[in-house]
Amino acid sequence: MVKLYDGQITDIIPEVLQREDKVKALSFVFRNQTRKLLDRAASELIYPAVDQLDDDVLDFLAIELQTQHYDQTYTTEQKRELIKGTLVWYVKAGTKWAVEDLAQTVFGPGTRVVEAAADTALKPYEFDIRVPTSVESTELAEFDDTVADAKNARSHLRSVYRYQEMRMNLYAFTAAAKTAKFMTASIKAEEE
Repeated sequence: MVKLYDGQITDIIPEVLQREDKVKALSFVFRNQTRKLLDRAASELIYPAVDQLDDDVLDFLAIELQTQHYDQTYTTEQKRELIKGTLVWYVKAGTKWAVEDLAQTVFGPGTRVVEAAADTALKPYEFDIRVPTSVESTELAEFDDTVADAKNARSHLRSVYRYQEMRMNLYAFTAAAKTAKFMTASIKAEEE
């Protein structure tokens, strides 16, 4: 199989025409121009190379793409993740997924959006964001303005709070069967 970079017109035409000098010359010219075009296209690929770009280029790229929720004070890794998510966030703006993805990008894994449900004290269209305890208080205060762009207009952020996950083993014994059954449960303690 011939690769596009090495392909020529003579690869696809009948043998009778392949022997003509004019056809060979035309094929050679088209191959060289195609190579120049492919080389130029490869050098222009910035979006796929986001993981190799430095902070200055990331800042300019964020302006060019109009990256939502972008802040120049974020770490380089956070900036890269925000730029990678730009196009997806435009498509999914206003959804729980967009708010949760933004929160996880800024605060790290373990961040969750809790919406109003029967077992929560939240009113309809209210939500909370739970972040790990390792997050600084100053980061939480600045995040309120950032999340306003990601959420839909009718929803309201009630609070952003830290939580700590704790695990312990619980042991249960059954007397009737005279055998011990062990259960492990995960208990989460939330602090507001």
